[in-house]
Amino acid sequence: MCAASFDPRELISSAGFNAIRVKHEVQVAAHEYYPDALYYEVHWKFNGRFDTRCFMSSRDLYRGNRWYQTVRKALPFDPAVYQPMGRESELAGFEYECAVLDTNPGLDYNWARHPGF
Repeated sequence: MCAASFDPRELISSAGFNAIRVKHEVQVAAHEYYPDALYYEVHWKFNGRFDTRCFMSSRDLYRGNRWYQTVRKALPFDPAVYQPMGRESELAGFEYECAVLDTNPGLDYNWARHPGF
């Protein structure tokens, strides 16, 4: 994943990578309805060893000790009602946002099948 404040497709392809997804996310407040949202998600940030047992988790390759856990819903929700599975002592914060563009939503197919959705 490449985080950018612009459309990174040209930059990615000029660096020799093939973009498999372009995703644009907008930060929103809990329960806030965003008319162009495809879905809403919360990303909990953890500092510590990556826990492979957690559903919907990913590593930060640039910060070796940072990893994330995500919950995604079709409608706005309150992230406070969900408990992240990581160690609470390593919780470094969270971001709540909505996706307004996702060119490859099937990339997360296994996440979408998780009963937490």
